[in-house]
Amino acid sequence: MQTAIDGRQIGLSGTAKDLEGAIQEIVNEHVGNERIVWSVLVNGQQYNEKRPHDARRVVVGDIRTLEITTMGKGDICLAFLENSAIILDSLSKAAQEVADRFREREDSETHALYLQFLGALQDFFEMLKQSETILALNYSNGEDSGMSVEMRLDRLVNLMNRMIASQKSEDSVMLADLIEFELISELKELEIVLPKVAARGKGD
Repeated sequence: MQTAIDGRQIGLSGTAKDLEGAIQEIVNEHVGNERIVWSVLVNGQQYNEKRPHDARRVVVGDIRTLEITTMGKGDICLAFLENSAIILDSLSKAAQEVADRFREREDSETHALYLQFLGALQDFFEMLKQSETILALNYSNGEDSGMSVEMRLDRLVNLMNRMIASQKSEDSVMLADLIEFELISELKELEIVLPKVAARGKGD
């Protein structure tokens, strides 16, 4: 198996039995704390897991070439902030779909869609917090509107707590109203603000 990281040929110990083990060995031996794996090519094809630990199903004997590209954490966070408007627009559309579904019918499929949306939203917030730390930003600084990103995130956390309370009380009408009339509005505001934060991260 030919192995490369960031275009540089490397050797492996030969102890890895599957793709996950091979990637983990490369990370341990060749990837520093400030970089993460960005893409994986197996036999010249982009590889992405559909489920956690899918890479264990790919045995080393089936791998002719393994090419890994890494990226600095700062570059990833900056790219995340620069593209945040696109991500937030997608989240807003997903939120509207969830609200519409709760108004039409409340069934297991609707709740599954809602939980999937909440997971995506929480992942976005987590990446936002990591970006503040890695890029040494200060979300408490006020933006043009006079409201800081930190204040907006606090409002979103409070809103999500109200959404969870509505779900627990099985008030699907209130939950749909909170999502459609309050959450989407907050996400739209962040669409405007975060690209400006990205500009600060670049030093523009």
